Amino acid sequence: MARLGLLCVVSFLVGASLGMSVPFTAAQEGSSEVEQLLEEGKDLFKQALQAPSREERKKLIEKAAQKLTEALAKHPTPEQVLRWREEATWALLVEMMTADAELRYLVLKILAIAERRKLIEDPANSPSKIREIKRLIAVLGEPRATPKTLFTAMLKLINEYGQYFLPYCVEALTRKRTDEFTVNVIALIRKLEQDATLAVVAMMDARGRTPEEITKCAALRRNAALLLTWLADWRATGTVREHM
Repeated sequence: MARLGLLCVVSFLVGASLGMSVPFTAAQEGSSEVEQLLEEGKDLFKQALQAPSREERKKLIEKAAQKLTEALAKHPTPEQVLRWREEATWALLVEMMTADAELRYLVLKILAIAERRKLIEDPANSPSKIREIKRLIAVLGEPRATPKTLFTAMLKLINEYGQYFLPYCVEALTRKRTDEFTVNVIALIRKLEQDATLAVVAMMDARGRTPEEITKCAALRRNAALLLTWLADWRATGTVREHM
């Protein structure tokens, strides 16, 4: 199912945005190799910009993506990513994210490491917490809910679950017509500010196969584009340009 595939992508990027715990010793191993792979990925993309043909450009971009994938597998530290980001410059990173969808996700995952924070525990292994997230989100679609009830539910989701509630909001954003439930969910996600960016970027690539899925994915992309405009995060520049 297209929606299930999308949920997996969103879940992965939500985890990336918070930062996945990596033992310090593991991060130290192959330090110079990680930096070399990051550098090679950047240089290959620069070569792609100068490629004489579209085919050559595509091959170089694929090689750049492979180098960045290998670098990610070796768990770069926030410090290594920060150095790479400074050397690459924002202008080049934006070009990388605009040039290719796979490259965009890789760059976003790498940049997320520089913002690594462990503020909220992932509730994925707690069925009771997942049930509570779903219950709180359902409150946002309850016609008889009072403003106080809505505010309390939003506050609990933001403070206790952070980005981890995002995968469970996807369905509410796939409605063809914007109703009160959708509006409340959008307002909730906006409260995450730039912490929501990576997951919302993933929503922009939603595609369906059946007519029903295509309609839902179109609504999801529309709402995601609206959110990215409000979030005003430079990391979404390539995605927004691509869908304009």
